[in-house]
Amino acid sequence: TYVENNIGANGYGALKEQFIRNGRNSRWDETVRRELVDTFTHIHRHVEIHSSPADALSMAEALLSSTAEGAMIECGCFAGGTTAKLSILARLLGKSLVVFDSFEGLPTTSTDDAVDYHSRFTRTFRWEPGACNASLERTRSVVEKYGDISVCTFKKGWFSDTLTDEHLPAQIGFAYTDVVLPSSARDCFRALWPRLSDGAAYFSRDVAFTKVLQALFDER
Repeated sequence: TYVENNIGANGYGALKEQFIRNGRNSRWDETVRRELVDTFTHIHRHVEIHSSPADALSMAEALLSSTAEGAMIECGCFAGGTTAKLSILARLLGKSLVVFDSFEGLPTTSTDDAVDYHSRFTRTFRWEPGACNASLERTRSVVEKYGDISVCTFKKGWFSDTLTDEHLPAQIGFAYTDVVLPSSARDCFRALWPRLSDGAAYFSRDVAFTKVLQALFDER
């Protein structure tokens, strides 16, 4: 379903083959890339996950093509499916992965921010406090089974409290956010963007939400 909602089954097949072919001119050859595709597919089949296979390959290509220095950051990990995929890439690249999540679901937000329209899914979402909840224990168990827990550090709490100098690395080479609320997307952007190193990538799964996109383009 997620593949079809993003680029279609045929489109994903083409993306997958291109990702593998890119290994011909990469330090990470076709064998490594094919193993990544197979591992990601296995994770997607066995873990409840909100991101798509296409999302994972797009992020993988950015990481494998990058020379940016710094840690990898994930904000909003749900049950750890994408975390497992990112942890495998972090291990491959010799990087650390710092994961931020409340592990209590979504926070209470304003009535206005609790309703948002998703342009790709063409429907309105209504968010309740506690939605998208997965415990830290559940998330860790998924990463331990399907990814590499040794490269991961987990920071539990609301983004406004945890995305601080105390918990953030000085340099970030890659960031991924899946946080759905405008206020959360804003907190992540303000904290992470100034720390991005040269050539770093910032991925957001939330920009198809109208109010999130408006928040990120707000001049403040």
